[in-house]
Amino acid sequence: MNSNILENLLSEVLDSLPFQSICDFGCGNGRKLINMLKHSPERQGIGIDISSDAIGLARQNVEQHGLSNRITLLHGNILDMNPSHKDIELLKEVEVVTSFMMMHDLFNIVEIRETLFDRLRNVFPEVKYFLISDTLRTPISYLKERLPIFNVGFELVHAFMDVDIPTKEEYDLTFQKAGLTIERCIPFGPTSTYLYVLKI
Repeated sequence: MNSNILENLLSEVLDSLPFQSICDFGCGNGRKLINMLKHSPERQGIGIDISSDAIGLARQNVEQHGLSNRITLLHGNILDMNPSHKDIELLKEVEVVTSFMMMHDLFNIVEIRETLFDRLRNVFPEVKYFLISDTLRTPISYLKERLPIFNVGFELVHAFMDVDIPTKEEYDLTFQKAGLTIERCIPFGPTSTYLYVLKI
């Protein structure tokens, strides 16, 4: 159900944005990228993932949907890409960059938190929008209530892994410090889960 809700939100948001090329980093099996492109034959997509297994599965899914001529898949770490990277030419025309349920992991790499979006703008020089979806720390005001099991499990698992879950206020401030305009912040699915539409 939550995947369907996100898909509908993405369709609505993407239909309102003028662009020809989109990149999903941390693309996994490619499902979201496929869904974002299958109804827009004029658009091209790029998927990047650090896992070779995920890219292999994504290639199979892209082929099954007949989108191999419109979706390019790259195995690599977005943090290692720079103007001299071998695949950088493919990324120069990207206008929309998406990331789903992984930004909190990047925020926990302390040395890049303040420069993350500068790095991304170097990799994607023509980017106009970032679409970021993530589950954030449950607000203190919810602690007197019975929390949804998803949020309890999500925060507990990350606590065991020593991964801090940012608050919404921390996300908002980080985006603003990076010079991004929060055009929309849309709640969906589990408590404290949002889709951010960030304009450069």
